[in-house]
Amino acid sequence: MKIFLLPLLAMTAVSAVQAAPFNGFYLGAQAGIAKRTTTTSLSNQALTVNGATVTEVDYSKKNRTTGFVYGLMGGYGRNLNGLYVGGELSLSFGQNNKTQTQSVLGTNGSTYSVNTQYKHGPALTFAPRVGAVFANSYLAYVRLGLSMSRDQIQNYDVTTGNSFSSSKKTKLTFVPGLGIEKDFGNHMLLRLEYTYNTGSQLSADTAGAYQARQNMKYSSHALKLGVSWQF
Repeated sequence: MKIFLLPLLAMTAVSAVQAAPFNGFYLGAQAGIAKRTTTTSLSNQALTVNGATVTEVDYSKKNRTTGFVYGLMGGYGRNLNGLYVGGELSLSFGQNNKTQTQSVLGTNGSTYSVNTQYKHGPALTFAPRVGAVFANSYLAYVRLGLSMSRDQIQNYDVTTGNSFSSSKKTKLTFVPGLGIEKDFGNHMLLRLEYTYNTGSQLSADTAGAYQARQNMKYSSHALKLGVSWQF
């Protein structure tokens, strides 16, 4: 009799684990606000004009922009008697690219106005998540994400609007964060999450009549609201 009861007990235990909140796979979407700090710096090269050395003073300035961010996420987690362990993959998009106007030195000794734009591409992020389940329906967690994006720095002549230098690279950045999640039953989860992107830097050497190296570095804080379906 005991032998026949063992499979039944095992099935009951598995069902209990699966019925506990924050167990299994989930898919969802999230959106929110990101505040990005962009540091723009410019280093002019020394030039010889009519026998004399002419150079522009180095330039550095910080700017802050706020924009809308949104994306999709999916992952898997286990509730181990109140200890939550899981991993998540997300794809996010942002709308706070920054254009900064600067002055650079031309080969003839004249000063030109240049627009330098930093574009942060769509970001693919993998983040392990560890947290604690409390009150049987809430999850408080921390996440340690690694994000990959295709970023671009591009320079434009203010007068003509023509692009004269550009650099595009794939960047890997560290994106830690924390959040709280609520299980509403019927497989629906709602979360509020804060993340900090430590950012990356891109450089582009100007060409033609312009002699300078443009550098832009960004970092960002984001607050997002997300909803997901657990299955």
